[in-house]
Amino acid sequence: MGKSRWSAYRLKRRKRQNRIRNERCTCSCPVHRKRSSPASSSSSDIASQGVASSYMDNPWNESPQSHTSSQSDVYTVSGGAAKSTFSEENLSDSMNEYEAHYLEEGDHDDTDTAEEVNLSDEDGHEDFGNGNHPNDPEDDPGDDDADADVEEDENATNFGLNHPRLNVICRMHEAITMREIIILVLMLSVQHSLTYAAIVDVLKVLNVILGRKYLPESKQTLWKLLGKDRTGITKYFYCAHCKAKGSMANRPLFFRPYDNSSPPLSSSGILLKIVMSRLKYVLETPGFADNLRYREERVKIHEENIEDILDGTRYRSLSEPGNVLSNANNFSYGMNNDGFRITRTSNAEAQPIYIKLNELSPSVRQKHIFLSGIWIDRTTPNMNCLLAPIVEQANDLAINGLQWRRNDENITSKFVELYCTADAKAKALLLNLNEPTGFRSCLFCDIVGVQANGVKFPMWPFGDMPEPTPRTHDTILRDMIAEDNGFNGSSELGLLEFMDLKEGFSCDDLHPIYVGVVKDYFEELFLPEGAYYIRPGNLAILNRRWLAVKFPTCLARKPRKIATFKRWRGSEFRNFLLYGLPCLAGLVTDNIFDNLQRLSNAAFLLSKQSISEDDLIQAEEDLSVFCYEFQDLFGVAKMKFNVHVLTHLTEVVRSLGNLYVHSTFNFESWNHRLKKLVTSSWGTCDQVVFRLLIATFVSAARFDNRISDRVRLSMESIILKSRLDNALHIGPVYLLGKVNRRPPTAGELQLLGAQGIILDSDIVLEYKRAYCNNFEWRSTQYTREGRSDNTNIQTGDGSFASIKNILVITTNGDRVCGLVCHIYDLLEHVPLLKFMYPIPPQEENLQWIPASSVSCLAVKIVTPLSSVIAPIANNVEID
Repeated sequence: MGKSRWSAYRLKRRKRQNRIRNERCTCSCPVHRKRSSPASSSSSDIASQGVASSYMDNPWNESPQSHTSSQSDVYTVSGGAAKSTFSEENLSDSMNEYEAHYLEEGDHDDTDTAEEVNLSDEDGHEDFGNGNHPNDPEDDPGDDDADADVEEDENATNFGLNHPRLNVICRMHEAITMREIIILVLMLSVQHSLTYAAIVDVLKVLNVILGRKYLPESKQTLWKLLGKDRTGITKYFYCAHCKAKGSMANRPLFFRPYDNSSPPLSSSGILLKIVMSRLKYVLETPGFADNLRYREERVKIHEENIEDILDGTRYRSLSEPGNVLSNANNFSYGMNNDGFRITRTSNAEAQPIYIKLNELSPSVRQKHIFLSGIWIDRTTPNMNCLLAPIVEQANDLAINGLQWRRNDENITSKFVELYCTADAKAKALLLNLNEPTGFRSCLFCDIVGVQANGVKFPMWPFGDMPEPTPRTHDTILRDMIAEDNGFNGSSELGLLEFMDLKEGFSCDDLHPIYVGVVKDYFEELFLPEGAYYIRPGNLAILNRRWLAVKFPTCLARKPRKIATFKRWRGSEFRNFLLYGLPCLAGLVTDNIFDNLQRLSNAAFLLSKQSISEDDLIQAEEDLSVFCYEFQDLFGVAKMKFNVHVLTHLTEVVRSLGNLYVHSTFNFESWNHRLKKLVTSSWGTCDQVVFRLLIATFVSAARFDNRISDRVRLSMESIILKSRLDNALHIGPVYLLGKVNRRPPTAGELQLLGAQGIILDSDIVLEYKRAYCNNFEWRSTQYTREGRSDNTNIQTGDGSFASIKNILVITTNGDRVCGLVCHIYDLLEHVPLLKFMYPIPPQEENLQWIPASSVSCLAVKIVTPLSSVIAPIANNVEID
């Protein structure tokens, strides 16, 4: 029987069964509870505005809760004449993750009940069914009867305009200017990636509401009102064959015959350079200059440790007296290049050049990444052509500086490039170096490599391979000129002022470690052709353990089945390496397990918030041993470039700071943002650049004194999306959610008394959530989130605890926030994972911990063999 005929048969059979249930079923199960209730027994009331929805027939006679095990199940939604079907295997394309989760669990149907819903409670406030805010992804759906069957009615519609509240006449609250309306519309376009046509349509709708054509109804009129021009934007054209650079005005001259043929228009490269104008605009935004005082105002955890790029040898050398960064008005930045396809079906590739200011705090840096230039073409660009105008502009910023105004004071600031980060392939293009699959392709040393099913890089000593020697800035320049030792010519980056081609390049963590070595390890363990393939039975055990791990919400990507690892993102490999190894215990051989633990320990130590000299020594030892053991386990044929790069990670951290500071993780999300800015195949460069400029313009426009306070507050609530505005805050701690005012328990009084704390009041405030230092804490009283666990913390003295209560007390006239916690009794750390501690069975041990004593969140991993706990590496890394 054909697929369509089988689906029709199942639908017909299901409808017949529904009719029988409607007539005979009187049970009180969730599916039929509503039908058996007298208040909802009238089918005519239900059909008046209802939506008929049903699961198709289940040939395996499974309950609705077990539908997730069948990938051939099809759901149908019908309303009137409109019908749509979709299979479960593309649920993720049809609905968001939250909806798919509830549909798979069988807790909710994908349609609402047809009963008329009262949108207001007795006090006239809007009610969302269960009292939860509809935009909170942690809220459960509000309709308790969402699973109830609804009788089909051919005249029913999915939506209606019959609700009494829809008759309310809307009037403008107060006068509003065209300027404010246009800014609000542009703000929505930035937040939701609206096309220009959508912007114009919104303005047309607003004209209908206003009853007069106040607002522009074409793009040309809109841009004229906003004074759009190309100031500060330089656009270059490159010949598709010879890569000669010209201006856009002379573009037709470049289409000359080449080998008796003319190059097609679509294969010409186009570069836009925009950084200086946008940089000045952002610097002069009210309040932004205060963010640049991070290096003077930051408070270190340990004075002698590496805690940011400011502590690396590169930055400290340029900050010595007399050097460029010793002047408080001069700043530094990092650069990144990573190409991406404009769309999945397009052959065009974008090559953006990003810069990021180092003097901003780590959390602010990610929000203010600047696009220095972008090249879009069907072919890989000649990087020297791409970099030439960028380097020229960078040297102008480093030598002459940029004039801008700070608090009515004229400032001239110089900006120097401190480092460049890119994956190995992009780095080779930038430096005119051999690709990572070629001989002598390492930037940090002159290792030759050997031929072993391709070029591989074994640990020295190996055969007659000469001992590699470290490169320096001078030897790199010499080899570029001589086209020797792996270099194929000079690079424009060699002309950058203050740039060190050796110490100024990062080897990254995303590509060599997580999507490099760790992914290769997965292929050896979880693919049938792997050298240490794990049997299906053990793989099922690993899946159960791994899927049971609950990460804090700061690690946004939750565990997925191991079998899907080919679709994993870099952050998922990172989470498994740092926190998932206990799940492998007993399932792999000891030598494999120990080898992975060494890599995990080194990656954690180099990603910590505060890195000591002992940490660097330990990480260097672990990485060296890991590489030798990896070579013994898998052979020279598996010693790819990514494995060799691990031997240079420690020296990069000494030079540029913690791995997360100069990681390409920070820039990957910006590639995604640029993709969303492209809505047409025509004028791609212009779309990206001008939409970025619109975003900058809108962000700064809220400070314009011609914008009313009401509009400004509305803009900030949408742009900033802050949930902390109305929260009670005590120092750096923000208390979230509903407060429970209650008297302290006898146990709490005893804990407070043990620390000499006497309450001024017999009432304490209890919260279930709090936010501090980029982390959200949750007490065990918080039960709404099932996939995350924010209850485990590490304190400043290295202890681990589980939060039982979050309390605000009053003592000595001051409000104080603290935590009632269960303190874990720990065993000695795992031998090779020095950051991970086993937790033995124990009785509850409660203590009062001041909020200021909390260092970070922790991850607790429970398996049948053991329970262990580990701290989050840092609180600023991009997931």
